[in-house]
Amino acid sequence: MKYWMAGCWALLLVACGDKKEEKADGTSTEPFQAIAFIRSQVRDVDTSLYQIRKVVSFDGKADTSVITREQFRQEAAPFLTLPDVASKDLRDDYKEENLYDETLKKVVLFYTAKDPEAALQREQVIIDPDQGGGLVKTMIFDFYDKQGGYIVHRNLVWANNDHFSVSESLPGPGGTERIRRTTVSWNDFTRDSQ
Repeated sequence: MKYWMAGCWALLLVACGDKKEEKADGTSTEPFQAIAFIRSQVRDVDTSLYQIRKVVSFDGKADTSVITREQFRQEAAPFLTLPDVASKDLRDDYKEENLYDETLKKVVLFYTAKDPEAALQREQVIIDPDQGGGLVKTMIFDFYDKQGGYIVHRNLVWANNDHFSVSESLPGPGGTERIRRTTVSWNDFTRDSQ
């Protein structure tokens, strides 16, 4: 009997060992699970009846089309392949700051790379604290990708249950910069109600 009790205590200690780390002030040190959140949004769209629209703006022209769920997943790939700041491997490579923006009336979580050469330089999570105990509104990522002899800057924005956009800065003639922006939207209901 005494060995059975010792085994139960050992299991209880192991199970409790997975608790989130807390700072001295009681706040959690766990980063926001942005990539997991986006994956859940992609699964939601994949099982929905939403009409999905894609708009590509480049060189002063815009092209709009309706896309399939499979094409939606392809367009969402730049988000799903981002480095996961919340993973145990990367967590210590980013500095976390939390603040309340008086102008926006939102909580903003900033994750900034400690390494100036990191591909993902910054991740921002904007939360509305007045909705449902804290509703994620928008996530913004600044990603730098080396392609050939130049670096492409991607600004990725994910708006909860509504749309995402990927803006890429590409080299143009004479050292100029050209911006290609792809916006994919779904769920007209939430857009009209905001």
